[in-house]
Amino acid sequence: MADILYGGLSIRRLNHRSRVSSFCCKEDDLNDFIKNDALIAHSNMTSRTYLCYLNGIVVGFATLAAATIEVKSVEEPPIEGYTPKTYPCIKLARFAVDKNYEGKGIGPYLLRWVMGKFYQISDEIGCRYITVDSKKRSMWFYEKHDFTLVEKTRNKLHPVFYLDMCDEGDGTIPIPDPLLKMAIISDQSIPWRTRVIIVMNLRLDT
Repeated sequence: MADILYGGLSIRRLNHRSRVSSFCCKEDDLNDFIKNDALIAHSNMTSRTYLCYLNGIVVGFATLAAATIEVKSVEEPPIEGYTPKTYPCIKLARFAVDKNYEGKGIGPYLLRWVMGKFYQISDEIGCRYITVDSKKRSMWFYEKHDFTLVEKTRNKLHPVFYLDMCDEGDGTIPIPDPLLKMAIISDQSIPWRTRVIIVMNLRLDT
C-alpha cells in the first residue's frame, strides 16, 4: 500500500475526550490497553500515551514510560567514569497501528515522533536509550530501525531492544531521517513555539 502523506498526520496526547473505541490492531492486549487502561496509567503517573491521528481518526498510538537498562546488557563499552549499574532510558511501553492502516508508513512516522519526544525530554533530564519489549512478530520492525537486540532475551516472550540516542559530542543531534522534522511539527501535544525551537536545533543527516 502507498504511504500516507505525513502532512495529514498529527500527534496528540490521550485525554478523557479522546475517541479510541474504533481503534483495532492485531493484538488484543494493545486494543484493551488503549481503551481501558491507558487513562488509568495517566492518573497513576506510570506512563503517557500519545495518539496518531489521520483526518480525525486514531490510526496508531505510542505509550512512553521512564525505565532503565542494565549496563551489562548494552553491547557498547561502558561510559568512562559512569558507576551505576543501569543507564536511564525511555521505554516504548506500547506501540500499535490500526490494522486497517498497516503498511502505509504510520509505524515509522510514529517511531520518528518518539525519537523527537526523546530529544525533547533528554534536553531537560539525563537519558541515553530508548528501549522496547518487543512482540515476536514485531522484531523485524525494530531491527529495521537500528535497534539492538539484548541477545539474552532473544527467546523470551518479549525480546528487549534498545537504541542508543547519544549525540556525536558536538552539541548537535544525529537524526537519520528528515521525516522526523515533519513528525515533530505535527505533534499537537507540544506548544507550537517549542516545536519550532526543537526543529530549528535538529541537524538532519540526509
